[in-house]
Amino acid sequence: MTKHASCALWSFVAVTTLAICAVPERVKACSGVPPCRPAAVLPANASRVPVNMAQFFYTRTDDTSVKVGLFEPGKYAEGDTAPEVPLEYFARELGGTVKLSLAVVKPMGPLVPGSLLSFRYSDGCGSDNLTAFVMLSEAAPIPTQLGTLHADEGIGFLRTMSRLGSCVSYVNTGYADIRVELSEEARPYADQWIYQLRVDGYWQDRYDADALVSSHAHAPWDSSRGRGLERIFAACNGELDGRPELLDPRLRGMHPYLEPGRHDVEMVGVLPDGTELVTDAIQVELRCPAPADAPEPQAEPAPEPDAQSNGPPMNPSEHEAYGCAATGNAEITHWGAPLWLLAAFAWRRRWLVARRRRPSHPRL
Repeated sequence: MTKHASCALWSFVAVTTLAICAVPERVKACSGVPPCRPAAVLPANASRVPVNMAQFFYTRTDDTSVKVGLFEPGKYAEGDTAPEVPLEYFARELGGTVKLSLAVVKPMGPLVPGSLLSFRYSDGCGSDNLTAFVMLSEAAPIPTQLGTLHADEGIGFLRTMSRLGSCVSYVNTGYADIRVELSEEARPYADQWIYQLRVDGYWQDRYDADALVSSHAHAPWDSSRGRGLERIFAACNGELDGRPELLDPRLRGMHPYLEPGRHDVEMVGVLPDGTELVTDAIQVELRCPAPADAPEPQAEPAPEPDAQSNGPPMNPSEHEAYGCAATGNAEITHWGAPLWLLAAFAWRRRWLVARRRRPSHPRL
């Protein structure tokens, strides 16, 4: 190999390596390939449920490794292994534009108050099996009223997964935090409700501020704010401009953006046995920030703290550095292809120069 050809080859290798390394891991994470999300179970560990509702929601509908042990009242100690009980499985789909498919696991056999159930299950991500211990309390009547909704309206920067092309958006918007206050008859089942939000009669996408680069992944029945806590906000940054199909309210279950103005909001609660209750609707107003409400241009948007993981909030400028849009719905930028083309052109130029300088040989 000539000196010039060798230099061209090493230039190609170096620039190609740079192109590969120039795409950060977080950009790859933002590109739509989610990490393994561990399976979840409800009721969770350290819960109490009425003995007549000794059933579990489980996110892995195809799993067969679930085991439930039963400790009789007063007959358990730390380190003991509970005798297994037979189980009954059945599938349950919760309403919404995108259906939430779950398995319901029901222990069979005589159950009495004061017993302790140990729910052992696979997380589906290659880790050791997990265990949730649930105490059985006295039987309670099946509730007929879920409770009352409350809304706290505000204006400010929010962090959210846009689902419209970017990884995470920081939007200066009008929002409402929705919470449910359970009725007296619904409180014994507090650890078992799965909540879903309806806005103007249509299912609303669950609020999610956790990008795929998040340090944790919450259960699919929880929003980023927690179970029974939701957030809705107005599309004040032009997120719906040029997207008339997204104005169809039937698609609200696929994106979080709502039009500014007044909206009727209600919460639906579901128990493992299929009991479904709906709160009375309340009206909230999503008001876009006025120009006077906007921060100074040089001010950095204050990111929302991550209440679930207690980790440090992510700075919007960090998201921009990793190819995710800080505002709006810009696409992820990849530098790998341009750098590779640069490497190819450099290699071809050196190859042509080396060929011109190669001595010619007369034909025999």
